[in-house]
Amino acid sequence: MAVALLALGAGWYQAWTVPAYLNADEQAHVGYVLTLLDGHLPVIDQPIPVDDGGRLLQQRVARTRERHGDVWVANNPPVGYLPFLVPAAIARSSGAPSGPLLGLRLTNVAFFAGAVA
Repeated sequence: MAVALLALGAGWYQAWTVPAYLNADEQAHVGYVLTLLDGHLPVIDQPIPVDDGGRLLQQRVARTRERHGDVWVANNPPVGYLPFLVPAAIARSSGAPSGPLLGLRLTNVAFFAGAVA
C-alpha cells in the first residue's frame, strides 16, 4: 500500500508540475479524446481540434502544426480512450489553460496507482 501511495503522490506531483504538452504525444492523445468527445472517430491525418483544448494546446499546435498538428495516434482503437472521456470533459469545461490534458494525466495517475496496489 505504501508503494501505491508513493506512486499516487509522485504521479500527482508530476501531473501538475510538468509543463503541458511537453511531448508531442500528449497533444495527439488529447486530440483523439477531443474528437471522441465531439462524437466522431478520429483519422490519422485529422487536424487536432484545438478550440476546446485550452489555451496551451492552441499555442502548442500553432507552433508545431506542420510536424505534430494531426491526430496521428488515431490508429489506436478507441476503447483505450474511454476511461479518459469523463475526466477530460470535466477538465475541458473548467476552462483550465491546459484543458483536458490535466484530466488525462490524473486518470493515468489513478490507473497506475491502482495497478501498483
